[in-house]
Amino acid sequence: MIYHHILGVEKTAGDREVRERYLALVREFPPDRHPEAFQRITRAYEALKDRRSRVRARLTGVNDFTFWTDALDALVESIPTAPQAPGLDRIIEADNK
Repeated sequence: MIYHHILGVEKTAGDREVRERYLALVREFPPDRHPEAFQRITRAYEALKDRRSRVRARLTGVNDFTFWTDALDALVESIPTAPQAPGLDRIIEADNK
């Protein structure tokens, strides 16, 4: 489950270890300076904070994939667009008629 990776704990981590790691990450990534990271960390903690939450997350398949989608979006945006061939606009326009 990706929540364990976000917090940097093993799947077998107990409540106390999850809480300690959460608090350490919150100090490292405060919400005023790292709002997106803080939100991810908090979502992961909410899913792993106790046995009931861990079971619920496992059964419902809840995961936080926003990190990966954000990374993919950034990658796509960083790719320069190829220059269009002269006259391509006329061809596209003719195809749309």
